[in-house]
Amino acid sequence: MWIKLIAPRVTLRLLDSAFKRHMAPPLSLLVLGALTPREHKVTIEDENVERVHLDDMPDLVGITVKADTAYRSYEISRAYRERGIPVIMGGIHPTACPEENLGHADAIVIGEAEEVWDTVLNDARNGQLKPIYRHTRTTDLARSPVPRWELIKGKNYLYTSTLCAGRGCPWQCAFCYNSSPNITRGHRMKPYQHILKEIESTGSRQIMFIDDNFIGNPEKARYFLQNCMPSGLTWHTAVSVDIGKHDDILDLMASTGCKSLFIGFETLNEKNLSGCSKRQNKIDE
Repeated sequence: MWIKLIAPRVTLRLLDSAFKRHMAPPLSLLVLGALTPREHKVTIEDENVERVHLDDMPDLVGITVKADTAYRSYEISRAYRERGIPVIMGGIHPTACPEENLGHADAIVIGEAEEVWDTVLNDARNGQLKPIYRHTRTTDLARSPVPRWELIKGKNYLYTSTLCAGRGCPWQCAFCYNSSPNITRGHRMKPYQHILKEIESTGSRQIMFIDDNFIGNPEKARYFLQNCMPSGLTWHTAVSVDIGKHDDILDLMASTGCKSLFIGFETLNEKNLSGCSKRQNKIDE
């Protein structure tokens, strides 16, 4: 089969630069490509950096959907489904809002794809796609493959050396997709050797960990930085504000080449923090 994977263009906010669309490739689609057996043909079109061709004839179209790309995703899906080409949607939005997405695709994936992608492909090949595919157990992150970087043109992006050291977050902020009941609770870090293989696969000494929370498990983050992080890297990541309670981890980050941390504060109003269940941000700290 020919499987075409699509990342619809993101919506720019008033203060966003057009460079935002060129920031980094759709990592989820590169992982899906790596999960796909080599007997199939896989192509990726990222509407943020190139034109999406809607007049071709793939056997299956997969679209990764976020809240801000949902309407465009539905347009793309309709263009294919009207010609009888099956479309499956996955990603944050179908996981958090499955009922909305069901009306716009032949099938949706709720949650992580590693445990269900083979089934999806077999059903698509047999013309028997089910409306919903959902992993029913916690995904073993050792099964998440190194992304297939060759599926995209790196020159189209400002930054291509992105990876996830883990998934999830111990916090349940109400505005975050991690608070969805369809998301595996808590934080899971990939096996350390797996992370090292992904770093090596980028071919770069400048790394961006795009984890929701790199210190979701402080003990594992500490061990990785102390014992595994390659020397000579320059790297960046996102953490929760409680990094301020772990001076030793901050020191390890600095000594291993970390140059910036993204931290979400959102508000300095205690009532607002309480209203969105953001317990880790405390004004008096």
